[in-house]
Order: sequence, then structure tokens, then C-alpha cells
Amino acid sequence: MRKRLSVFLILPVVLLAFFTGCADKKAESSPVISPEDNPNLARFPIWEILREETLPNYNTLSFRTGSGYEIKNPKSNKLIICLGGGAGWFRNRMGEPGEAIYGGYIVDYFLHLKDEYSFFIPEKFGWERTNQLVFFDTEERERYTVDNLIVNYAEVISEYLSQNNYKTVIIAGASEGGILLPELYFRIEDFNVSGIVTIAAGGLSLYKSFEIRYEKYLARTPPYNDLPEDDEEVAIFVDTILNVILDPFRFEPYPDSSEPIGEPGNPFYPGTYKWWNSILFRRPIEYYRDINIPVLFLHGEWDTNVAVESTRYVEENLTNKPFTYRYYPEMYHGPSNYGEFMAWRRDISAWLEAEGL
Repeated sequence: MRKRLSVFLILPVVLLAFFTGCADKKAESSPVISPEDNPNLARFPIWEILREETLPNYNTLSFRTGSGYEIKNPKSNKLIICLGGGAGWFRNRMGEPGEAIYGGYIVDYFLHLKDEYSFFIPEKFGWERTNQLVFFDTEERERYTVDNLIVNYAEVISEYLSQNNYKTVIIAGASEGGILLPELYFRIEDFNVSGIVTIAAGGLSLYKSFEIRYEKYLARTPPYNDLPEDDEEVAIFVDTILNVILDPFRFEPYPDSSEPIGEPGNPFYPGTYKWWNSILFRRPIEYYRDINIPVLFLHGEWDTNVAVESTRYVEENLTNKPFTYRYYPEMYHGPSNYGEFMAWRRDISAWLEAEGL
């Protein structure tokens, strides 16, 4: 367990770097395996169990300011738009057709619903054209801020939706994608957005989330309760949080360079101060205050990237919203085995059905 936790202390930073009624009726700790599934399979890697489930063929579409991937169901008038995490310099937002599902793309959590929905996955700034070497392009590093990304997503999604006629539109996002979802909603709300699925994001600022994570480490509360003092990776984690995030961004003016943070091996590499500056202080809850459509929040209770308290804060402060909350014991920033993966699929399906979406 200790070795697994040690890895998850650092890697998720790179990967970041996803009815009316009272919330207390819709918040629960969700089991990580469906009763109908074999519990003995829960601990296996996702790809080992789902090796026969592959990514379907899709269309790569070009727009005025970017591109995107469409999995089209011609018999459906319902669409799910999927936004992945960040910073994500080195890979497309989609795998190749025919690749086995392994839970690395947000669309993987929805593909079991392909007989009922179409899917659209916008590519960041049309980067599918660049072989994903954008991190080494000074202009692209300068351009990549969350503010610019929201504008780009809104332009591409709006152009796509204007070319189609969907009755139901759902937007879903994980990590970075989940953080910007409520802002994006107000940019495309005229296109009949009916629901939101936000994964591992919540409502607090990422800066506050870092503070919470650091406090958990100092107090040795889960998932930091069994870490030895002399663990080298833990020391790097603590030192980096203080010296790269908490101290430099404590007071304005904040660092805003488009140059890489540190060197390879640093947990925050290949990030830039400009990207972190654009995302650290956003508070999604300020937008959720004015959102009154169904929203599903999914969050692992051991998330070592975006603290689960970020979602609990929304639950505790927006009690009369049509929001649903699902928490997953001992899950990190996303599913790490088949049981956790299937729990997300199960709860997403149940929510869509319950909300009539």
C-alpha cells in the first residue's frame, strides 16, 4: 500500500498537470463494485477485464479555431461532451480506434452508453495537428492558459452544436475539465445544456486544495496516515508543494512565466507558471451558485490531487440545488482498478436515468 500511495502523491499533479431536493438525500459513499459484478475482479487493472471493449471508430472534425472527435450515433438526439484533465501536453484527447478501453480518457466512463448517446470530445486548441509536441513550442506554452482554453472550447463546441440538432446536451469534465465546466456552461447555455457531470474537481480553488492536502499530510490523516518520514518521494512531494505552489503563489504578483517549472523529475514538470496561475485561484462554486440544472459530482475520498473537501464544500454550501454527490472510499484522483471504474460507470448511468437525461 505504501508504495502505491507514494506514487499517487506525485503523478496526479502531472496528470492534472473530471430533480429538486436537499443535498443530504443525494450524497453517499458509493461502493467500488456493483453487486452484479464479481467482487473478485474488482482489484484487477481495468484493461485486463475490459480488453475486449475497444474505442469505436470516430470522426475527426475541423473547426475555425480548433478540432474535435465525434462518436456519432445517428439514432440518438442526445449528446455527451467530454473534457479531459490537464495540463496534458503530450497526448491527444482520444486514443486510436480499436484501442482497448483502460480508463485513461474521460469518454471511457461513458462509452457503455453509446447505444443511447453520441459523444463529442474537443481537442485543446486543435493540438491533434501538432503531434503533441506543443510543450516545446514557446508560442503554444504562452497560449495555454485556462482562460484561453475555455474560450477555445466554447468556440469549438458552439460551432459543432450549431451544425447539429441535439435535444439533450450533457457536458462532462474531469480534473481541469471539471474545474472549468461551470464557466463553460454559461458560454454555451443557449444550446440546451441539460446536465453536468463533474469528476475530481469540486468547487474550491486548487490553491485551497493544496493547502488542505498539505494539512492532511502534517496531520497524517488518510491517505497520508502510513507514510514513513524518510520516504524520498514524500520529501519531494512536501518540498515541491511548499516551494512551487504554496509559497510562490501566496502573494501577488503571482509567477506568470511560460517557461517550464523546474526540470524533468520535478512533480510539476512539464507545467508552466502561466498555466498554474490561470487555474489555481478559480472557484467553480461561484458559478454553481447560479446553475440550476442537474449536476453529478464524483470524487475519490483519497484524491491526492484535488482534495475531496472541494466537492464536500459545494455539498455543504449549496444545499437546495438539484445536485447529486457520490464519494468513493480509498479512491485517488481516478479509478485505479476495474471495481472503481465500474462504480463510476454504474453511478453515471443511474444518475442519467434518474434525471431523465
